[in-house]
Amino acid sequence: MACTERRFFGVPLVEQSPDELAASWGGERSRLGALIFADRMLLWRLARSRVTRQFLLDIDGRIAPVGRGTARQVRVATGCRVGPFVEFQSVVRIMARAEEDTSSVYLVGRSAEQLQRVEQNVRATFPALRVVGRAVFHPANTASITTAIRKAGPRLVFVGSDAPVLLRWIRDQAGDFGPVLTIVSGRAAQRMAGRPQAPRSGAWLALLIRPFVWPALLVHRLMARRRRNTRTA
Repeated sequence: MACTERRFFGVPLVEQSPDELAASWGGERSRLGALIFADRMLLWRLARSRVTRQFLLDIDGRIAPVGRGTARQVRVATGCRVGPFVEFQSVVRIMARAEEDTSSVYLVGRSAEQLQRVEQNVRATFPALRVVGRAVFHPANTASITTAIRKAGPRLVFVGSDAPVLLRWIRDQAGDFGPVLTIVSGRAAQRMAGRPQAPRSGAWLALLIRPFVWPALLVHRLMARRRRNTRTA
């Protein structure tokens, strides 16, 4: 059961353990990066998007599997132990690492109320981590948000939603952010805002198709092993 490659159907996965994540991702950066915390539904959604997969490969972009079920699917498909990562704890540790350098963060969310509570939480928990801006996301104002991020020059951009429209904005415009780390974590934002975690829509469908997923994971594992053996032959 050796680890073949840290890619889930082409989606690049983090190389670090949960204890190593903050040190590797929270420090100063010289290039654009993206860290997306993904449960099973989001992981499969990312894997289905060829454009998103290529974007993550082109930059320093990685996926951190959330939950034991997600990590189990990754292990079956790749042979690699990746996570599981505790989403809120991981984000807190990354922010704490950035705070050590009195660095800065820019906040993006879906509602003004959520953003206000997240900002209050960040300022109270990380007093040396400067909040240099916040923006309520709307498809009509993406250009102005991108410009504000570039001018603010934060180390971190914290996006509190993994909705398709936000991921598309990151994919299309993150090249203009500068050398920042974009963190995507809807659950961490919900917890910072003091809101209960709402179940994902379509979760019932995931339960129905789960028995058909395992054969696909095993086929992926066999094909990845064959590619590796071909390269080393």
